[in-house]
Amino acid sequence: MFFTRSIEKRQNLIQKRDASLPAGEEGGQALSLPPLQLSCPPTVPCPPMVPCPPMVQWRKWRKWWGRAGSMTANSTFNFLISFLFFILAILSKEMAVTIPLVFTLYIVFFINKNSQKSALFKTSYFWFLLFIYVIFRFYYLSGGKTLGGSGFNFLAIVRTVSDYIKLSFIPYPLCLDRTYIEYPFFSLTVISSIVILFVFFVFILKTNRQSKFFLIFFLITLLPVSNILFIKERAIAEQRLYIPSIGLCVFIGIFLATNFSKKYIKVVFLLILILFSYLTVKRNNDYRDEITLWRKTIKTSPSSRAFNNLGTAYWNKKYYSDAIISWKNAIKLDNYNAEAISNLGAVSYDLKFYDEAIEYFKKAIEIEPWNYIVISNLGAAYSIKGDYKNAIEIHKKAVEIAPWVASNHYNLGVTYLRLKNYEDSKKEFDTALLYDPFHWQSYVQLSEMFEKFGKKDKAKELFEKSERIRKELDITNIQNK
Repeated sequence: MFFTRSIEKRQNLIQKRDASLPAGEEGGQALSLPPLQLSCPPTVPCPPMVPCPPMVQWRKWRKWWGRAGSMTANSTFNFLISFLFFILAILSKEMAVTIPLVFTLYIVFFINKNSQKSALFKTSYFWFLLFIYVIFRFYYLSGGKTLGGSGFNFLAIVRTVSDYIKLSFIPYPLCLDRTYIEYPFFSLTVISSIVILFVFFVFILKTNRQSKFFLIFFLITLLPVSNILFIKERAIAEQRLYIPSIGLCVFIGIFLATNFSKKYIKVVFLLILILFSYLTVKRNNDYRDEITLWRKTIKTSPSSRAFNNLGTAYWNKKYYSDAIISWKNAIKLDNYNAEAISNLGAVSYDLKFYDEAIEYFKKAIEIEPWNYIVISNLGAAYSIKGDYKNAIEIHKKAVEIAPWVASNHYNLGVTYLRLKNYEDSKKEFDTALLYDPFHWQSYVQLSEMFEKFGKKDKAKELFEKSERIRKELDITNIQNK
């Protein structure tokens, strides 16, 4: 049972334990990740919008993690393991950038003052790695663009945080893609958001130290998605509450266990469990297929992104007219939805309206000049029209932006081949295979070239290799379906 004793008794036990420790032992290893007990307490209902968050056995965590002092061999090993997992975390999910802040928060709240300096020094390794990651993410993965958003809007931050708090307690209605609508300052929506945040901060100020920690934990882990830099494409998303909800769930567990008897807690928990189970089962009907899911999303909260995804779902089912209508609706809601514009270009290309396709691709590239896929599609449209000069220029631009993408070299090679520039064509096909040895289309083109020059044995060898790779890829695709 989690929090079976009162907070006062627990603090007394911790104080007795700390008093029995040798001097200096209490404050050493502050950065090793604690073992987590993946069990959900009976006092905390988990909303159906997110997977059930892990609940930490607080006493074991503090005992295991809170002893700072000399770096023994065991504590050094744990520290290195923590550092390794932090690297893996930030490479997997950007939410992990808040880990150094969580470490710092824990040290400030629960490590004694004599050991805080040593513990805080250990966090410097994590802060340094985070700095390197941000530089790498900004300059090498984003081409100098901001990390997922643009602009600063204080009211947007207030509304985002308050909306996430509301969703944590009342996850209804569920929606895969929520639309962010700006309201004036004195509107009911903005005022209610301010009130929710005010109450939240009152709880932070009035509660005990453990509750403070978990409420601030919620805010810290929410920072990357709180629209400090406004996330235009998807301002609010329910699944982003997975890690922050840990803080609220533990806080609710402490609050209920401290202020209510177990009998009432069990009854309330049972009722909430039944309600959320019903909502979860009902929500499963929306996930029958992509078309149903995105139509439901649009009904709840129409957005440009939802219409774009609905159009793609229609296109995959060969409902072409419905797809075109959905993409045009997406553009009506957002004139800068480059993906929807590009999709209309792809449709026009497939329907052999090449002039329209070129215009759509050009407009999408104006919005996203780094999008090498759209640039490559524009080159293909020029090429099929016979405008090889523009096609080569465009394909070279795609190669310049993403030289590691085999299809960019392949498309450039095909254009050279149509101009009978066999030397440059072979060079591009070879480069494509260098980046992707399984790019069977390049083998086919090389096979035809060798066939044309009378090298039948080499042509046969390359063709057989292309067929073998294609069949293997087809089998893999079937197995993955």
